Amino acid sequence: MAGDLVKFLRLVAPWAPIPLFAESLRVRHGLVSAVMTRHSVSESMTGSIHDFRQLWNVDYLELFGQGRNGRPIAVASVRHGNVFDLVNAAIVEVAGIIGRHSPLSANPKTASALRETVVHVSLVTPTDPTSDPSRLSDSKWWASTLLSISEIVFTVAMAVLVARRGLEIGPALLLCIAISHVLTVVLRLSVEPIFGNQATAESDRVETARRDAALDIHVIAESWNSSKISVVCGYTSQLHALTNIPVRTTRPLLLKWLCRLLAVVLTTQAALLAASTNAQGNERWSSLLWLAVYLLSWLLKKGLHLLIGAERILEKQPAAIRFMTPLHFSGRRAALIFISMLPVSPRANRWAWWNVFLPDNDRRRTLQEELEGSSKFKAAIRWKERDDDTSNGERSEGTLSAESSDQLDEAIEVLNSTPCKEALKQYLEIVCPEESSLPTTVVA
Repeated sequence: MAGDLVKFLRLVAPWAPIPLFAESLRVRHGLVSAVMTRHSVSESMTGSIHDFRQLWNVDYLELFGQGRNGRPIAVASVRHGNVFDLVNAAIVEVAGIIGRHSPLSANPKTASALRETVVHVSLVTPTDPTSDPSRLSDSKWWASTLLSISEIVFTVAMAVLVARRGLEIGPALLLCIAISHVLTVVLRLSVEPIFGNQATAESDRVETARRDAALDIHVIAESWNSSKISVVCGYTSQLHALTNIPVRTTRPLLLKWLCRLLAVVLTTQAALLAASTNAQGNERWSSLLWLAVYLLSWLLKKGLHLLIGAERILEKQPAAIRFMTPLHFSGRRAALIFISMLPVSPRANRWAWWNVFLPDNDRRRTLQEELEGSSKFKAAIRWKERDDDTSNGERSEGTLSAESSDQLDEAIEVLNSTPCKEALKQYLEIVCPEESSLPTTVVA
């Protein structure tokens, strides 16, 4: 029985990593993690010929511009009312703002709806740049750095041990993992992201929305006809630096050559994995050995972040992200009404951003007029007053049609749900604190 199991493993071993080295998700995630974070370790990366072309011809002005599928992703600004293409799709995707999984709705009303719409809300808040400790006194930085070094040393030692056993492909594969780790560690230590609007973002952090620092909402979708909508809330300065202004990096020449070296390493690794499918004897174990080290690297990163907290992709902006649980609506209009009630500083026409979702016709204008005349809607958008309950207006809703009333009630029900209310409360405590807790210093 044991002999049959060994024969089976030897048979499938060369083919086990094929699905991994044919995809490119780890390359994008690895580059974003290496440049954008300081408290993390690098996973083993896989790659393909497509990745070689991208890495070799990397443009430091658009390093983070392409998302997973390579298609343009559109963004609508609620405050400004304009629409533009997402420029830092890789960062936004790895940060979890877009591309999140949509679980099945527990509400039978929305689960059975013909146009169920899921809204993923992310709340971006600034952090004090002076609160980050220096590297020498940062225990999380030491933990991640020592783990990275230990991982490299372990992989090289394994390569030497396997080479002494007479294998050739196996040691070469392990050295590819070790070299890719070294390159990403150098990236993390030497290359920093450069976000736009830094001075304005710091001024907004000090002033807060209580003193009229502008809050915005960016609505992101791969298609304006999609049933999944991603929403990110925060200061206008931070959101535009994240979605509308390309994130550049320091030391672009070093970045270029590190990416080219990484391209060569990943292409060599892919070629060795392909060659292992025709290997004979003990060489057939090489790809399985590579897969074991690959999975160990992935588990070490997961374990590190279980101990020190989740990976903070925006920690160098500096900013923190809080995610709401996915919000389910029975239709797109209810979802759009809900988004319109989230905290935002008015500037342009409140409804201008609806143009990409709904045609500007009489039916839509009637809905807008009904909402603007509704006391329940007015109560919901008074976020500076921190109303605890927006479900009941002070006067009757005679101007609302039955359909509009149902859509507004559904949006308010979601807005008043405990998870949503608690998340928005914590968000407003940071971006719009009470007068007594406002800072006294003002950025010039």
